[in-house]
Amino acid sequence: FPGAAAAVLFSFFIATIIFIAGIILKNQKIREFGIGELYEALATTIIVVIFLFLSAVMFGIIPSITTGNIDPYTTALDYLGKNINATMALEKALFNTYLIDSYYTSISLVIKVGPYTLPNLALLFSVPILIDYLIPISSITSIILDALLLLYTEFYAILFFMYASIPVFLIPGILLRSIFPTRSVGGMMMAIAIGFYFLMPLLFSIAFYFTSASALSII
Repeated sequence: FPGAAAAVLFSFFIATIIFIAGIILKNQKIREFGIGELYEALATTIIVVIFLFLSAVMFGIIPSITTGNIDPYTTALDYLGKNINATMALEKALFNTYLIDSYYTSISLVIKVGPYTLPNLALLFSVPILIDYLIPISSITSIILDALLLLYTEFYAILFFMYASIPVFLIPGILLRSIFPTRSVGGMMMAIAIGFYFLMPLLFSIAFYFTSASALSII
């Protein structure tokens, strides 16, 4: 709140300076431009107030009434962490199975009768193991590794926006929006902050609430 309030006051300061300059110079266009900047600063203030209000409601008031100290960030990170741990446990079990089966397929049994050498009799066992176990495990492991990469990416993306949305996107966005040449960039940064700070953890928490339990039971 202090950083957002300071950024909003800065936007009002810029608009007021322009408006006063128009009065001092007795220039109607500059004065009207300053009035427009004051309206823009007011609009920015309304956006920030709504942002802070929604933050208090979504991450404070509603959880305290319904679920206690559990907000969308806590829910999303908790479900992601459970899925990551279960997926890594499955990957470890498959890897151990793959090692044992690979050892069995490496065994060779060669019988020599005089000048003749019989074919490797161990192929009778290693080929079925290769077809029924090693190849499927390799395919499943590849899919699980991709899934782990996605889960970790989602986990750290949520962490990043949880801590960086306000100081990295919202407050600089307010400052840039208060300057006319960079207004579009500032508005875009504010939109990114609002979208990722609210929508991203909320959608993840809802999605994992309905899918995490079934996914963990399958794993």
